[in-house]
Amino acid sequence: RARARALSLLRALQLLGKGGFAMCYKARCVETSREYALKVANGETLTRKLKDKLSIEIRIHRELSHASIVRLDRCFEDVGGSVYLLLELCEHRSLADYVRRNGLLGETEVRRHAVQLSEAVSYLHERRIIHRDLKVSAPLSIARARRRLSVRVVRAPRQPSNLLLDSNLRLKLSDFGLAATLRPASETRNASKADL
Repeated sequence: RARARALSLLRALQLLGKGGFAMCYKARCVETSREYALKVANGETLTRKLKDKLSIEIRIHRELSHASIVRLDRCFEDVGGSVYLLLELCEHRSLADYVRRNGLLGETEVRRHAVQLSEAVSYLHERRIIHRDLKVSAPLSIARARRRLSVRVVRAPRQPSNLLLDSNLRLKLSDFGLAATLRPASETRNASKADL
C-alpha cells in the first residue's frame, strides 16, 4: 500500500531521457511540490537478467552519499513488476546539454567540474566501487585559444549522459547500472586457492 501511495503522489511532467531499459522523467510530488527525476524500468520488458542488474544498481546507489553523486531518495516496485527510482533532479540536465545550450566552458568551469568528478570517483574507489560507465554523452572538443581552455560539444548521436549538473551547476555523477563492488584482495586470493 505504501508503494501504491508513493506512486500516486508523483506526477510525471516531462521525459528527460531514455536509457538501455529505463526511461527518466521529471516528476513532482503533489503533496510537497518537490521535483525529482523518476527513473522507470517497465516490468513488461524487464528480463530476469535486467532485474538482477537493476537490483545491483540500487544496492550500490543506496550506499552512496556525496555532494557530487546524484542522490537516490527511494525506490519501489509496483504490482506489474515495474521498478521506480526517485532521484535528485539535476535541473541543468547533462554537462553536454549545458554546453550545447550555453556554448564553450571556460577554464575555471572545466577545472571545477574535473575536481568534482575526481572527488566523486575517489569517494567510490574508497568504497571499492567502480562506476565503469563514465560518459558525457557526446564527444567534447577541448581547445586552448587566447590563453583560455574551452570545451565544446562535437556533433554526434545523442546518448544518455552520466555527468549531470544541478541548479548550482555542481557536477553530479549518475547511473550506476554498470557499477561493481570489488571484493577485497584476500577474498580473491582465497577463492582462487579454493578453486585449485
